[in-house]
Amino acid sequence: MERRSPIGTDSGTAELLRRIGDLVLGPAECDLGHALAAVGTELKLRSALWLRSNGETRLLAAYPDGLDADALSQQVAEWGDSLPGPLVREGGLAGVARLSPASRSQLVWPLAAEGSARAVWVVESDEDILPDVASVAQLLRVAVTLLRARQRQQDHEVQLRDLKSAQELMGHIVDALPVGLYVVDKDFRIVAWNRKRETGTQGVAREDAIGKTVFEVLYRQPEERLRAELEEVFATDEIRFYEVESTASGERRYYRLTKVPMHVSGTDEVTHVITIGEDVTEQKRIAERISHAEKLVALGQMAAGVMHEINNPLATITASVEAVRDAVDEYSEEAELLSMVETEVERCKRIARDLLAFSRPPPSEKGAVDLQETVEETLKLLQHHDRFKKIRVQREYVYDLPLVWANTERLVQVFVALALNSLDAMEDDGELRVRTEVLHADESEVGISFIDTGCGIPQTELPKIFEPFYTSKLPGKGTGLGLSICYGIIQEHGGRIEVDSAIGVGSNFRVVLPVYRGEEPKDDGTSDATEQG
Repeated sequence: MERRSPIGTDSGTAELLRRIGDLVLGPAECDLGHALAAVGTELKLRSALWLRSNGETRLLAAYPDGLDADALSQQVAEWGDSLPGPLVREGGLAGVARLSPASRSQLVWPLAAEGSARAVWVVESDEDILPDVASVAQLLRVAVTLLRARQRQQDHEVQLRDLKSAQELMGHIVDALPVGLYVVDKDFRIVAWNRKRETGTQGVAREDAIGKTVFEVLYRQPEERLRAELEEVFATDEIRFYEVESTASGERRYYRLTKVPMHVSGTDEVTHVITIGEDVTEQKRIAERISHAEKLVALGQMAAGVMHEINNPLATITASVEAVRDAVDEYSEEAELLSMVETEVERCKRIARDLLAFSRPPPSEKGAVDLQETVEETLKLLQHHDRFKKIRVQREYVYDLPLVWANTERLVQVFVALALNSLDAMEDDGELRVRTEVLHADESEVGISFIDTGCGIPQTELPKIFEPFYTSKLPGKGTGLGLSICYGIIQEHGGRIEVDSAIGVGSNFRVVLPVYRGEEPKDDGTSDATEQG
């Protein structure tokens, strides 16, 4: 290429180069548009600058405004891919793709930016001869390289911000989970500890857990077992499930633990283990209630089918005993044996009646009932009981207890049974507290508690106490149907019975019933009847 009027031979062109350098290489944003404008104004040129990278062609800047540079994009793509060096056309551009029909000379300069990326600068003049712009081209090449570097930096900063935002979002999601979650690495050190782990029954602050071994933080758990569970997941790369029982909160709670293998950076080796702990106490209790209800349904169906058949032979035995009695001496051993037979027959009849009543409870008339009056009626019935006189009765009533929709006689039957059970637990000494209370902020339920200072019920036995024929009393002291019948009565009233007990401390049987709102409630048969706590 023949160079004429080289830039830099006088102070004017030197000043132009300095201005372009400031625009494209200065500390501020690389201003290619103003750089091309400075060149175009000073040298009376029109030009456009493209970047060809990864098979795409992008216009970076053009001068003057309104120039139809897009028309050359296809031609620029070919130049960028194949042109080895500057291409100069002077003295007319007939049939040549150009920026303006008025142009008579054209310079196409491919500028290597970096790697396979190339910038293409097209310069045109209305004159037949172009000035030498080699120095400007070199400045533009450096400017494009700098522009790409700055763009990569900006993209990297955006990616970092996005990554940080994603990490913060993930942290908020993990903290919002209603389950406890922590993560350990292969050295068993805790690297993540969510909010639920901070606020749970054995809550530990995050800053007190991160970086420590899981054995230091969860010191209540046997280290050998915890280590074995984690090592199994690290070794097998399989999810493992465990159920644990805890009394750390003062009551028995059940938890389901899920240990999940985790791979960081796409490695095949397990690098971390995620442990998720969920309190399943309520689900376990609901499952027990459902199982209990299914047993009672099956028992009711059986009782309805066989109890009448049992009564028939019992009636025959009673009649036969009466006939034989007339033939023996009333003071003989035979007469004593007949009396024993009569006693046991009556006992069998009573069991049959109770079982029939349990399996087919008779319909009861209900109305608005004042529970405290019903409780007082129960206590009056019991005040003449010999054993009732030996204990202390403490009343803890609330003022203006809401009414319930119930059958008074059926409730008295339940309250008497619960009070007598308390007497049996305390034997001849102790205190019975009878408490009424309004439950929940919306006052939707009321509770009546019978709290004794008796021997208590083992936690392992609590799920069984409402099962038919279950009893802890001595043989002959009870049929084991009393609490089962109470269960059915309270279920019929849309309520439930909650039980809390501790060995050597006593038991609390609380009957919970829905408040009467002025309309007779509909029985949909879905109410839970029992809850052991």
